[in-house]
Amino acid sequence: MTHKNIAILGLGQIIVVVFGTLFTGLTFKTMNSFGMGIPSFTRFVVEYGFWFLAVPLLWVVSGMIFQFDHRADDAPEAITYCSGWLIFIVFFLAALNASLTPWLRLCNSSW
Repeated sequence: MTHKNIAILGLGQIIVVVFGTLFTGLTFKTMNSFGMGIPSFTRFVVEYGFWFLAVPLLWVVSGMIFQFDHRADDAPEAITYCSGWLIFIVFFLAALNASLTPWLRLCNSSW
């Protein structure tokens, strides 16, 4: 895994966090303006979602350090790669959960 790949995967993580927080904020504003109940995870992401940007930053820095160490074998590279994708998938699923759960609850309650 090269430095460029680490940077691209870290950028993807940051994009998921930023857009997930923005769409969750849009959901929060819409639900709040109509006086509907907002799940606690959605409220948490709206208020503290920007703190999740520290995770990709720490992952990129640690990945660059592992890549820079030429004495290490391929195990740290594989761990860096797999953990990067794991963080990406967890953030993506959390963003979907925070953004879509209020809408799915609304559709479910109207039946």
